[in-house]
Amino acid sequence: MQGLGTGFQAANSATSLTLSNYAVPSLDGKLVPAQPIKIALKYGPPTIAVIYEIKGIKDKKSGKTKKFIHDIQINFDA
Repeated sequence: MQGLGTGFQAANSATSLTLSNYAVPSLDGKLVPAQPIKIALKYGPPTIAVIYEIKGIKDKKSGKTKKFIHDIQINFDA
């Protein structure tokens, strides 16, 4: 597909999306390893959302691994 640009570079994407490197901050400020499940885009306001789970944290009612959302807002004015 010519003329569409290069998009993501394979090597850069593979490095940045390595599952073992994804971590989220805990309440005490330390980083906790997390397992990303999905990535979503929101348009109002522009946001990238990462849906993830942390091993060992289960929902009290269902007993399933609890899922969390990390919202990253995008500012185009900068």
